[in-house]
Amino acid sequence: MAKVELSPLIQSMSGSIAKRRRPDGTVVNYVVTKKGTMYVQSTRPRTAPLSAAQRERRRKFGVLSPACTLVRHKLALPADPATQKKIWRTLSEMYDMMIRDGMSRRPEDLANAYCMLVR
Repeated sequence: MAKVELSPLIQSMSGSIAKRRRPDGTVVNYVVTKKGTMYVQSTRPRTAPLSAAQRERRRKFGVLSPACTLVRHKLALPADPATQKKIWRTLSEMYDMMIRDGMSRRPEDLANAYCMLVR
């Protein structure tokens, strides 16, 4: 086996170098680490449909995530984990109350309600 001296640019590369989708839906990803180790990751497509609880969690995340970003921008708050956790907890409680009361669940409405509550 021959030894090859790679250029420093290629030598320091890491991450995914190739991604292939097989006919059965499996995705194979070839990954290289900074230490030069190459390994293969494979993921299979989901076989069971989402449950109602999973769909609701995804819907809630889809509303809370942009609402949290809107709140941070409107109130000029930092993006550190502690602040985001506090905002997320409060927004989550407000979202649950909005669902219970049959109110609109748009991220903008949720962010505006939070900002009015804080001010």
